Order: sequence, then structure tokens, then C-alpha cells
Amino acid sequence: MTVVIGWLDNGLTTGDFTECVARLAAFEVSQRRLATTIRIRSGPQMPEGRNLLVTQFLETDADWLLMVDSDMVFTHRLIEDLLATADRDAAPVVGGLCFGVNQELGQFPTMYTNVDGMPTVSKEIPAGLVKVDATGAACVLTHRSVFEQNRREGKHTWFHRRVLPTGDVLGEDISWCWWLREQGVPIIVDTTIDVGHVKTTLVNRATY
Repeated sequence: MTVVIGWLDNGLTTGDFTECVARLAAFEVSQRRLATTIRIRSGPQMPEGRNLLVTQFLETDADWLLMVDSDMVFTHRLIEDLLATADRDAAPVVGGLCFGVNQELGQFPTMYTNVDGMPTVSKEIPAGLVKVDATGAACVLTHRSVFEQNRREGKHTWFHRRVLPTGDVLGEDISWCWWLREQGVPIIVDTTIDVGHVKTTLVNRATY
């Protein structure tokens, strides 16, 4: 079993993120799981950057891609903990517990359920493994078969932006999960895996 660690950034990364990736990569090398790391320099066109990352991942022989955003912080055991839940068939997409912040909701867990055809934030955080309809791509481990078997036609093979009947546009990560949901691919969030999100302050379970 081998893993690729991949992320997007604008050419710069914070010291905290760089340290987290270095510790994670060193641990994965010690476990003889790390195939390589992939860093994509990306501007505001996130779908293009994420799709390029997936394309380069599929050029390797690795089994799993850990996609992690460059404003996240995590422990060296992140992949170890995600793999404890991950399974090619039963749990091919597994995320850690991440949080977002906006003016409408304040801080919220990036776990979404389908309510009348709309992705809706789940404000409650059940303990353990939670099957969701969508999660963000800030910290998610995905088996290569998901990308190989769920290609979309058109410009954006995987990550894309879906326009809802209301006219609202979903982010590329939620749109990708929504596509996977329609294909019957299970998506799991392990709420025992805490991942910090560095905004103006650190956002995590302790601040929720």
C-alpha cells in the first residue's frame, strides 16, 4: 500500500503547514508507504489545480491520494489514522474533521447532507465515523479507483463547479462529492481525527 501527499499553494506555504507536511512525510517514509509528494502551484482557479493534482497522482502507481490544503495543520499520524478507516470498496473517500468559517454560519464542520437536493451543513458532530453526502477537500484521503472509475466528460474531469437550480454555484470540492454521491460512492468523515484550519486564528474542534 502506497500513498501520495498532495497540495496546492500560491507559491508560498506557512511554517506550520510546512512542518506538518515534513513530519507526516518522514513518518510515512518510516512506514514505507510514501510514494511521493506533489505540490501544485495554483492561483484562484481551484478546479484546474485540483484536477492537475489528480492527473499527476494517477501517473504514479500509488494506491491513495491524501489531498490537504496548505492552510491546514495536522499530526504526523494523519495518514495512519485515515487508513484505519479507509477501504477501497467500503470507504474509498475518508476525510478528517475540518471546519470552515463564514459570515452566515460562523464556524461550521465541513460535513454536508442532502436536504431537498441541497448540500446542507450538519451542525452536530456525531462521534466516530459519519457517512456524509459531501465534505471539503481540505483533508481527504481517496483511493485511486475513485478517480479512475468516476471521470466526468468535459473540461473538468473530476473537480468542477456545479450550478444549482437556485443559480448558486457550489465549490469545486462539494461539487465533486455531489457527483460521487450520485454515482453511489460512499464518503466518510472520521470525527476522531482533528485537523486545524489556520484562518486569522486557528479553527478546530476546540474553538467550535
